Amino acid sequence: MQTKRRRFDAFFYIYKNTVMKKTLILLSFCSLFLFGCPPPKEMTAFEKIDYTAITRGSSQQITLEKGQLTSFQNNKEVLRKPLNKNTYNALFKLLKRLDLSALEKLVIPSKRHQSDGALAASITIVSKGKTYTSPTFDHDNPPKEIKPLVDYLQSLIQ
Repeated sequence: MQTKRRRFDAFFYIYKNTVMKKTLILLSFCSLFLFGCPPPKEMTAFEKIDYTAITRGSSQQITLEKGQLTSFQNNKEVLRKPLNKNTYNALFKLLKRLDLSALEKLVIPSKRHQSDGALAASITIVSKGKTYTSPTFDHDNPPKEIKPLVDYLQSLIQ
């Protein structure tokens, strides 16, 4: 009986003491921001996506990592912007359709990149600690399995 009374007294003291009340409210909000909730599934679908297209005279690179999109043209950064939730959702849907383990075995529709007829392109996706890399393909003619993803990445820098 005595311990119940002590708990009630402590609660009553906190309730009546406005400084203590404000402190508890502040600590509650701070703990929410510090610990927060785990990110939604869309936000953890990938850790990094790197699209690279190279030929003798030019290069293009699109990197999505840590909530940032970075684009390089001829090794010079031309664009850096944060990724918003809509972009993450779209990427999540595109990646969900891909079989990442089969990415390395994709059939390349043309081989013009082997004779400088097109930029030699490849895509690397890091997801759940594993790295998946496509074979080299023509920049303007990606394999049909990854074409929607490549087109979407290109649209992000337009």
